[in-house]
Amino acid sequence: FRPGVLTVDYLAGRRRRYVRPGRLFVGLSIAMFALLRLFVSTPEVVEAAAGPAGPVSAKQVVVDGDIDILKDVPWPSTLAPLRSRFEAFNRLPSQQKVEQVTAGMLRYGPWAAIGLLPLFALLLRIAYAGRSGRHPRRPRLYAAHLVFGAHNHAFLFLAVSLLVLIDSTPVRATLGLWMVIYVLASMKTVYGGGWAGIVVRAIFIALAYSVFFAVALVALVVAA
Repeated sequence: FRPGVLTVDYLAGRRRRYVRPGRLFVGLSIAMFALLRLFVSTPEVVEAAAGPAGPVSAKQVVVDGDIDILKDVPWPSTLAPLRSRFEAFNRLPSQQKVEQVTAGMLRYGPWAAIGLLPLFALLLRIAYAGRSGRHPRRPRLYAAHLVFGAHNHAFLFLAVSLLVLIDSTPVRATLGLWMVIYVLASMKTVYGGGWAGIVVRAIFIALAYSVFFAVALVALVVAA
């Protein structure tokens, strides 16, 4: 309930009573994805070509045609083993394809998050690059950005875990709003500056990070 204070204390050397950022990040990441695997069910596939018999529910996904990956793409001979995996996946029924992709995302999501934390810190460094005249106390070292990223990711992992466990629309809406407020408020506490600059930087980081996270997650699922 005090966004950014944990990072400020840690960077100031007040660390004895706190869990280290790395442990906090990894522990809550694994816990969140474990809960997702336990409580999130695979959506039921509805073939759009056949036409659903009624309104589509929130637990269904409409598929227009086959869910194929890199079908009819020329492959070099050196990638023959990978090609055989794609072909085996493309021969599966649509429901099994969705189940495999969902299971892969939930299984390898923590590894994608852990691997991309250094990238998140790099995006922070890029977003806050420049002279330190106006904000002399603003963190500049890459390690400081890494600590900030670990703390904010840990909070988001905790919030998503609560979203999964608490089946209440008002509570989930409040948590979703608090997640956005928390990230922006923590940036204000740690880095300072005006709200307009904070929002612009947050949007830049979110968009860039989302692209890299999606690419990393797809790569891990494919490799599996």
